[in-house]
Amino acid sequence: MSKVVYRSKMFEVEKHRVRMRDHPFTFHVVKGPDTVSVVALLRDNRIILERQYRYPIRRYIYEIPAGHIDAGETQKHAAARELEEETGYAAGSLDVLFKSYPSPGIKTELSTAYLARGLKKTRLDRDPDELMTLRYVGLKEAMAMIRKNKIIDQKTIAALLFYSNFIKR
Repeated sequence: MSKVVYRSKMFEVEKHRVRMRDHPFTFHVVKGPDTVSVVALLRDNRIILERQYRYPIRRYIYEIPAGHIDAGETQKHAAARELEEETGYAAGSLDVLFKSYPSPGIKTELSTAYLARGLKKTRLDRDPDELMTLRYVGLKEAMAMIRKNKIIDQKTIAALLFYSNFIKR
């Protein structure tokens, strides 16, 4: 049995009562849009990072461009849109790096990480709540930022490590 216990513009929370191994359990499941993130490579192989203010943790952190997939939008279109809105660059090519569930114990969100190459400067079109500046770093510097806990965003760490270990060899 499940029932919606909270609904907002971006997500809803369902309460599920289930039996597993003959024991009753209650799960709260957060249902919302899937997400995309982008490792964006400039022609000189520098990576675009965003230093973005995140209200829930009340601090600025480094991230790769990312966002939600809008209703009726494909993953690839969302990745291209988020990249251009947040950085002012359009991708010549977008390739899937990997798919993952960031928090499968509570959320249904599927996140797809992309690699963007052949970037061309366009224009910024950020949302009003996106307080950020861009930083351009080489892969070696990005790895040092992860090691020194200067990059603490999970999707960014996963995407950069994936790129470093499986693509950029």
